[in-house]
Amino acid sequence: MKIRNRITDIKTLQAHILQDYFSMALDANFAGNTWKPIFRDEVQRSVNSLFSRSYIGAWEKMQLKGMDDYSIDDMDTTIITTILKGPKEGSFGCCKFNKINQYLDYLQDDRNIEAHTTGNENDSELLQWAYGSLHNISRFIAAVANAKDCKVPDDQRNNYARKYQAEIESLRLLFESDYKTAFTSEEIDQSIKRDIERIKNSKDSFRTYVEIHGQYTNKKNDEGKPDMLLCNRFMYAAADAGIVWAFPLIGDFHFEGLLTDLNFIKAAECYEKGFSQLTPPQKLRLASIYLNNLCGSSNKKEEGLTILKSCENPRWDIIKYKSKEGYEFYSLKKKEI
Repeated sequence: MKIRNRITDIKTLQAHILQDYFSMALDANFAGNTWKPIFRDEVQRSVNSLFSRSYIGAWEKMQLKGMDDYSIDDMDTTIITTILKGPKEGSFGCCKFNKINQYLDYLQDDRNIEAHTTGNENDSELLQWAYGSLHNISRFIAAVANAKDCKVPDDQRNNYARKYQAEIESLRLLFESDYKTAFTSEEIDQSIKRDIERIKNSKDSFRTYVEIHGQYTNKKNDEGKPDMLLCNRFMYAAADAGIVWAFPLIGDFHFEGLLTDLNFIKAAECYEKGFSQLTPPQKLRLASIYLNNLCGSSNKKEEGLTILKSCENPRWDIIKYKSKEGYEFYSLKKKEI
């Protein structure tokens, strides 16, 4: 998911490298804001042409902000590439450095591909697109730095290229890190699926469950501490697969707000699904939820009283206590002999 979310960073980077390029070119070829009325006229004229789709967004923004407040920072990839790809003898032909047309095509193609993603692409496909897009951005800024016979000084163009090349490398490393994390996560998911299949296909499913759950409980994270997140991940996957022994512990997670949000409705649902496996303390937690009307159903009080009575035993006392939320809950206390 991180890789998909980071695709937006490439879209932003594309816009920024084009905005800064266009700003350099405008400053070198126009005095102050004299480019604005020319730009407005070109966009207005083109809005009514066969190519209006490339201009309509810029025109609407100009109308909304007014030309006094409209700036290069308001321009996106589409309008800048469209303006720059105009004829050399056109209004902004002077802003087009030599031999950058093909690189503008690459940026525009990348922008169009990103706009038509379906959401079904896997991480490998997204990473491949990201690398290609970053490579095309790098080729564009290199072409700007190497441009000949343009009015923008060499040192300004070189500083521009160095700045954005550093951003490209930083973003590429983030993508690589995200992909490694996603790949590791996928391996973990596959391992959990195999363990769940072992439990479901075992002749002694409970024994196999206890064995595998113990393995997850004993696994350590990078800090050498029990990896509760990994264990939690296994438990939820087991519950999703209908393994009844997983539900009571997940109910405890929701009842206590451990590794998840406090949620009595979900706690009750899990306790109900694993009711046959509940320990007396867990049964009392479910009874407490019912008796305090915390499960989303108002007709559970009688059932709560029944569960409460079923937990009576000569070896322990059922005691009341106040939860931190102010509810009257029940738990067990061993009787002193």
